[in-house]
Amino acid sequence: MIFKLKAYRYFLAGILMLFCLQVYAQEKIEIETSSNSIGEGDYVEVTYRLNSSKVKNFNPGKLDGLQIVNGPSTSQNTTIVNGKISSFSTYNYYMQPTKTGTVSISGATAIINGKKVVAPKKTIKVTKVSPADKKQIEERKKKKKLEDLVWIQIETEKDTVYKGEQTIVKYMLYTLYQVKNLNMVSNPSLSGFWKHDMNEGKFPQFDKVIDGKKYRVAEIKKFAVFPQRSGVLELDQLEVEAIVRVLQNKRQHFDPFADMFDDPIFSNFGSTYRNVTTNIKSNSDTLVVLPLPAPKDPEAYTGAVGQFTVGANINPRNIKTDEAATISLMINGTGNLKLIDQPKIDFPEGLEVYDVQRTENIYDNSGLLRGSTKFEYPVIPRKPGRYTIPRINFEFFNPEVGKFQEFGVGPYSLNVTPGENYDDNQSTFDETAYELKPLLEPSTKMVNLNTGNYALSMGGIALSLLSLCLFPLIAFVRRKQEENRPSATELKKSAANKIAIQRLQTADKHLSNNDNRLFYDEVIKAIWGYMRDKFEMPSSKLSKEMVQEALIKNNINEADANQMKDLLAHCELALFAPGAMGELNMNKDYERAVNLISSIEDQLNKTTDV
Repeated sequence: MIFKLKAYRYFLAGILMLFCLQVYAQEKIEIETSSNSIGEGDYVEVTYRLNSSKVKNFNPGKLDGLQIVNGPSTSQNTTIVNGKISSFSTYNYYMQPTKTGTVSISGATAIINGKKVVAPKKTIKVTKVSPADKKQIEERKKKKKLEDLVWIQIETEKDTVYKGEQTIVKYMLYTLYQVKNLNMVSNPSLSGFWKHDMNEGKFPQFDKVIDGKKYRVAEIKKFAVFPQRSGVLELDQLEVEAIVRVLQNKRQHFDPFADMFDDPIFSNFGSTYRNVTTNIKSNSDTLVVLPLPAPKDPEAYTGAVGQFTVGANINPRNIKTDEAATISLMINGTGNLKLIDQPKIDFPEGLEVYDVQRTENIYDNSGLLRGSTKFEYPVIPRKPGRYTIPRINFEFFNPEVGKFQEFGVGPYSLNVTPGENYDDNQSTFDETAYELKPLLEPSTKMVNLNTGNYALSMGGIALSLLSLCLFPLIAFVRRKQEENRPSATELKKSAANKIAIQRLQTADKHLSNNDNRLFYDEVIKAIWGYMRDKFEMPSSKLSKEMVQEALIKNNINEADANQMKDLLAHCELALFAPGAMGELNMNKDYERAVNLISSIEDQLNKTTDV
């Protein structure tokens, strides 16, 4: 008896607590819609949520531009979460717009816990539907096939874009059934576009009411695409294989309502499901691509299409002749950042520019590709002085306004003072260190044999006559010797390979000691010296371009000529600006130098033999 009394008290306490919570809770009506934007002819699901189970005299309010096609269906629920009890009621309708533009629901009322409550106004945007979409909706109404209940549709932001303009293409799966185990059969090639996959393993899903039925919509593929040519470009099909859990009715085939109850929106206790493996294909579509007009300044246009800003700097601004500076150009914005070529900078004479470094930081922001592309131009001055880098112009096409726009940055100044090795800066090779000179010529002066009466003696006269007779023979022999003796240039050419090898052997010692600076200095001297002597190139005119040109002119294959030019640029950058190189590989660079000189020697010897 005592136990029953306690239980009764607990029951009364619970009822009292529930009553108090309901009394002191703030009564309200919330209106939720399946979408805030629908097309004309579509249906929208409207749910009125009231935070109490004690509701009287519910009124859905004034419907401006909407009509009820189904409902209401009502429900009441009580939940206990973390010891807190809450109850609510819902009224569910399906509505259809009667006009386009903005439609609204206002003045919904109900008596909640004895109080009259008014819901806030709710608006929905209704857009016009194209004739093609209307036709597609009507066809689906007439058919009852699996592909009409589960399909993939291409959705684009725009029907017409400019060449190079970014636009988003989505492949959306619509289904009334449960779909699982999706396997990609064929991805769209999107020929004529540069594309970037924006899904990154994520497949957003949401509900959408179409023709009075709530579909589950999943984003199968999302691409940012950039058309690379003008004209009408095709957006080709995507195909997946999937298992679809199809609702199947147990009723007999003569049941006139079988088709209705096979529809998944009318699931009931008399229904079962079966798994169907099927291939689902998307539709195909087209995109009209307009050509770009002519740029204002062709020299300043490098293919950029979008909305951009540009910034630049030079670091450091004060350097020595054996140091490097970097001019950095940063392009920020949204558009075809990955497709922009490096802007042209007119560097003054005396600044040598090395390989430009490109860095990209691109990300998905609000459904578009945004970010930055950075170009770094390493430069090394050859002479001291004040250098002015002129204004850098960057032109891009802005599709939002349909015309070209231009940004300009600069000019910038670079102050250069003499470095430690400035005397050698004009040419890193000391041309006198290994200069070969011709042998000394024998003297042709007659010895003065003035010994009194010698010239008057008979022996002296005979010797003089003999000398006069032998003089033509001596002159002939001397002339032949001069003809056969190699010139200073020929001596240099023949010894060029030997001297280069000696230089490289010295470089190898620095390699063993892991001395980067001395190693690259010696390799550069070996190559410059070899080219100067072998191909009779003046030291004052030595340059990487001249080296390349001289090799090709002397029938050295173009690949070796290009590699020699690249090796010189690489070694100079490693010598003067190692910080811009990352990790150096001296062993590889040494082998490249040895192999290139050996290859050139072999090709020259073959030419000589022929």
